[in-house]
Amino acid sequence: SERISVDDVERAVNKLSCLGNGFRVVSLEGNRKLIQSIPDELNPDLTRLLSTVGPSGYIAMRDAVAQLNWDQERAIGAFRRLMEMGLCWIDVFEENTTYWFLGMIQGAANSESEGLPGFY
Repeated sequence: SERISVDDVERAVNKLSCLGNGFRVVSLEGNRKLIQSIPDELNPDLTRLLSTVGPSGYIAMRDAVAQLNWDQERAIGAFRRLMEMGLCWIDVFEENTTYWFLGMIQGAANSESEGLPGFY
């Protein structure tokens, strides 16, 4: 079978855009890309926050605040919006609040292949 390239995926997603504003490729920092399949817009704050999520698929509130140089209220608002959109889950343990982005865990889509580098 033929390997699917990053370009193949981007062209396919662009063709889906005729179905409405829910499908597009969003570029994140670090040469990473996210396929948006929901009709909501990802504003600059949400995109920056998503860029802080590493290949483990989670980020702690305190780490996001430090990396983005935001106050906690701004981060809470952005995380809340991402949860409303169904993009992340919250995990609260004692004083630590962590947000999980299951679709961004590296290798989560198919553990038998390497997948497409940079895509989540």
